[in-house]
Amino acid sequence: MLRKLAAPLLLSLFLALPASAQGLPGLTSVGVKGGASFATLRGDAPDQDLGYKTGFVGGIYGQAEFIPFFTPRIEVLYVQKGASTDVQPDPNLPGGLEGSYNIDYIEIPVLAKVNLPIVNRVFPSLYVGPYIGFPVSQGFEVDDGDEQLEDDFPDDSFSTDYGLVIGTDVDFTFAGKALTLSGRYDLGLANIADDDIFAGDDDIRTGTFMVTLGFGI
Repeated sequence: MLRKLAAPLLLSLFLALPASAQGLPGLTSVGVKGGASFATLRGDAPDQDLGYKTGFVGGIYGQAEFIPFFTPRIEVLYVQKGASTDVQPDPNLPGGLEGSYNIDYIEIPVLAKVNLPIVNRVFPSLYVGPYIGFPVSQGFEVDDGDEQLEDDFPDDSFSTDYGLVIGTDVDFTFAGKALTLSGRYDLGLANIADDDIFAGDDDIRTGTFMVTLGFGI
């Protein structure tokens, strides 16, 4: 159900946020952002070497400036998380295949952004804050070089994620357009995996780097 509602929810928020910005005191800017996620799962998964997988991140944000150098921000993002792993289809065959755990989240970070001094029309900043993420799609995918085989997990295999965001923004102008280049790390604090996924492991958490480019609307 959540997977079917994810796209309409993001579209509704995308259309509503600019109008809300004009009507809410203190909400000074809204924008859209998109980029790449580099995700893994942290924990002691038996007999598996979990690595990073590349995915997509995109969404909308709104921020306000109540006092100089400080900007609260809230975002609604679609984030592809999970991890890569090696798959051995047959112990009698050499080599292996590459697989990935794919867990897509609707994520809501609430951030405190500290703006640093101006440097030649470039405006750097640092931010930190909590996030919560609701899973909308989860499965396992194997790439054998010729085709990709996908298998969906039950909806409760991976649960709600929450944690801490630490990152930096660089605001700048290009061709008359205000842009924001951002890099961050999501430190997952929730144990998200059902015991059956990793053979009884009881401590599987997310860890995700994200690089995005945003612009005001």
